[in-house]
Amino acid sequence: MGSRWIGLLLWTVWMVLAPVGFGQTLNNGSFSTGSLAGWTANTVDGGQVSLVKQGTVFSVNPGSDKIPFPHGAGAFAALLRATASPQSVGILTSDPFVPRSSKLAFYTLSESSAVAPKVVILTPRANLINPSVSEILHIENVVCDSPGTGATAVFQRQVVDLSAEFAAKQAVRVQFRQPATASGAGFFTLITLVDDTGQSPVIIAPSPRSLGIVNGNFATGDLTGWAATGIKGGYVLLVQNGSPFPGNYENDPIPFPDGGKSWAVNVRSSDSGAVDSVGILVSDPFIPNAPVLSFKTHSQNARVSPQILLLKTSADPINPRPEDVLLTANVVNRFPGEGGRYTFEDQSIDLSAFYNASDPTQGTPMRLHVRQHTTQSGYGWYTLFTNFYAGPVAPLPPFKGDLNFDGQINVGDAIIGLRVAAGLVSPVPPVLVQVGDVAPKRPDGEVLPNFWSTRSESPTFY
Repeated sequence: MGSRWIGLLLWTVWMVLAPVGFGQTLNNGSFSTGSLAGWTANTVDGGQVSLVKQGTVFSVNPGSDKIPFPHGAGAFAALLRATASPQSVGILTSDPFVPRSSKLAFYTLSESSAVAPKVVILTPRANLINPSVSEILHIENVVCDSPGTGATAVFQRQVVDLSAEFAAKQAVRVQFRQPATASGAGFFTLITLVDDTGQSPVIIAPSPRSLGIVNGNFATGDLTGWAATGIKGGYVLLVQNGSPFPGNYENDPIPFPDGGKSWAVNVRSSDSGAVDSVGILVSDPFIPNAPVLSFKTHSQNARVSPQILLLKTSADPINPRPEDVLLTANVVNRFPGEGGRYTFEDQSIDLSAFYNASDPTQGTPMRLHVRQHTTQSGYGWYTLFTNFYAGPVAPLPPFKGDLNFDGQINVGDAIIGLRVAAGLVSPVPPVLVQVGDVAPKRPDGEVLPNFWSTRSESPTFY
């Protein structure tokens, strides 16, 4: 046998016998790459696995866009869903890794109690769809005793014991499976912050309101302070001065107002330009710190309809009810086109009805909602937006009892406080302790009197 064939035989034997994944760590457990890199998605009989982002609509049932993810604005979670068939299963499996501690922690939230999610610890070479008994190291039910959607939904932290695998330095895969419990029960379970260090992040409170608009010129190079979504294929892109982006057909790019490597958001309908597709950008809650909202825009074509809406903080950010809209204004579009000869237009909206000159902190809390669709089917034209400014940005001190930072004291705050007090969610940042410490006579560092525990570990669920 020639040396070439011997080499091929040895390589084949190595691929069959070599330990898979030894030395690797768990990859992309928070899905922060905006992808399922490091994970394999499988489905059985119509099951579904996808990646979803906080602030977007991913269920036909209302409230999915209002769910606060545990790691804040712009965060992602994996969504597993069974469909109508009782045999339907969504399956998500990690690449092989060697646990870095004796605990595997993760956060989950189920849409309904009519689900049966499980976490399975597999050997590295296990069959991902139908593992044998010898390939399953552990299998446990995922706790979903607080299901729901909406602003008061809370992810639960759960822990799986990996003591044996950690001690043996044994490579494993972690797998999440969701079957239906009955025909027609096609509900989702969200999974995120899968962590094998034993020090998974704690729940992060929603972003507090601010004076002025956070990151109004997108100088951080991301959408911090904003959420992007769309309807029927509309979408939003963050684009940089001098860089090509979808829909920009001219070689000479449009100069951005701040020059250099400055940023803007590209809000547009679907690529096909369907007139009912809408791109949507929504800010975090803020209070105007000036009597005027100013911003800059440039539209690719005259046949677009960009608008600005000012919303109550409690409004549905995608399809607000008329009574939740404080103000609607059309964006001026006098000089559409593309290429270096075009510039952004200055825009302004009167906020005097919502601005408190004597004490800006007492102004009207709101969200800024930007939307655009085309008025003629066939072209996915864009409008660029940047330099949103409603006065100098300053953090607002949170006020007592406003646990979800929506500017109101209501049942949503009470539910969050009771869940913290009962240990159903993990420790939270000091700001949430500050607003939740409602002891009547003096602050005592407790969220709800006599219930807060300053433990360093979150509850363990089995």
